[in-house]
Amino acid sequence: MTTIQGCIEDCLGPDHGFCTKPADAELPSRVLEVGVDNSIIRLIEPRGKVTRYICLSHCWGNEQIITTKKSTMKERMAAIKMEDLSKTFQDAVILTRLLRVQYIWIDSLCIVQDDVRDWEAQSSKMCDIYHKAYLTIAATSAKDGRGGLFHKTPNFL
Repeated sequence: MTTIQGCIEDCLGPDHGFCTKPADAELPSRVLEVGVDNSIIRLIEPRGKVTRYICLSHCWGNEQIITTKKSTMKERMAAIKMEDLSKTFQDAVILTRLLRVQYIWIDSLCIVQDDVRDWEAQSSKMCDIYHKAYLTIAATSAKDGRGGLFHKTPNFL
């Protein structure tokens, strides 16, 4: 966390001119509300709310991961148990909470996977969703949801 927070502080600091400063943005059509502690995780439709959110970029892999479908939409909006999430998703929720951000966008849960209209509408907004995120977590070492986010990396500053 010290390394992550240091990188964010550097990025937001006055001496870093490479990036535009992240501003609060209108939340995507659906996001996971994770709170900042051990709150209930649930899918919400924020309808124009403006605040920070995080995105997760991950590899689905060959292992079936948790998704939202028409038949599970109400269930996801009521609550999602942490233990039902893949290791990568669990780590992303933990990191989001540690960074004191209440919302995360994960494609497999925020896009209704068996609704062609929703998938087309939401997937066409993905570039904008990632662009407006406060931070994007990239699970680059995980070949599927079992991999998680946190790995020892030799020679990383």
